[in-house]
Amino acid sequence: KLQFLYFIGRGEEMAHRLKTIEGTLDRLRWSAEWLDAYDAPSRRRVKLQWRDGIKKVLVVKKWRDPEVLKVARDMVGYLLGEGCEVGVEAAEDFQVDRRIFVYCKELDRVDLVISVGGDGTFLHAGRLFAQGVPPPPCLVFGMGSLGFLANFEASTWRDTLTRLFTKGNHVYATLRTRLRCEVNNTVRHVLNDVAVLCRSHERLGKIKLRVDGQPITLVQGDGIIVSTPTGSTGYSMSCGGPIVSPSVPATIVTPIAPSSLSFRPIIISESSVVHIETLSNMSEVLHDGRLHCTLPRSSEIVIKTSLYPMLVINEMPYDHDWFNGINSKLQWNARGAEQRDYPPYDPEDFE
Repeated sequence: KLQFLYFIGRGEEMAHRLKTIEGTLDRLRWSAEWLDAYDAPSRRRVKLQWRDGIKKVLVVKKWRDPEVLKVARDMVGYLLGEGCEVGVEAAEDFQVDRRIFVYCKELDRVDLVISVGGDGTFLHAGRLFAQGVPPPPCLVFGMGSLGFLANFEASTWRDTLTRLFTKGNHVYATLRTRLRCEVNNTVRHVLNDVAVLCRSHERLGKIKLRVDGQPITLVQGDGIIVSTPTGSTGYSMSCGGPIVSPSVPATIVTPIAPSSLSFRPIIISESSVVHIETLSNMSEVLHDGRLHCTLPRSSEIVIKTSLYPMLVINEMPYDHDWFNGINSKLQWNARGAEQRDYPPYDPEDFE
């Protein structure tokens, strides 16, 4: 009975999403073994293996960084040596080779995306697949200031790619949820968050919030953030939102500078649909921190879970990479010198 209830409405979309993901992996010649329970309706963690080799790779690098460019050039040379066609965004940054092509998201399908840079570079790679296109698996090498979303250090790129290209080896990956945001009949798929800002120098900003058609509350403040678990460590966290593991099927709703102290962030089901109505003029809509549009009063934004998540390759299974990241990069629960343990109190010691 519970399983039947799940597949009503949005549950059907979640089931369709899993079929879409499995179909995409099959088309890209990946064999997938789910690490989560087989009958779990929102499986996230998977073990992947190439069936017959990687043919086309897209390399996305951080712009205007000489060190990143050097690593990217070496990486492209390695991929060419493995017999791959390599897509880039600016061909003039690389050696002339007929196997290097300028990537066009409308025409080219690739087997693997490699991001070299910081978190912003990875988000940019995700925007290349922002219009309802199933993204291929993504391998992220960190060379930025934080690189929280990067599961691999750039210094290990050669060993990592060698392991990936070795026949019979497998890699771990996590399906990172994206949001489908519809504004003015325009749809974008967002990895981190959708922020609606209604800041004004003259008066308090107001937003009407509905979830699954039910009026929830009137937001009074500077705005609201709707984020994925991946985005929970970004803008949402800086506004007091919770940190959520990327394998959790959830959506986070976080107010920005609310006028009420009791207005705390909430976590809702990823199968819910969020409706936001602007009650202030000149409200701004941001996708992953970038301005998407400015809306007049009484405009509506519809946000729900995308059918096309980002498949991010990990170094370790389950959420181990994520826990390492929040400890080493975010210094989660980090303390100074810890107080040493003393032996239990014994009254006889004072007799």
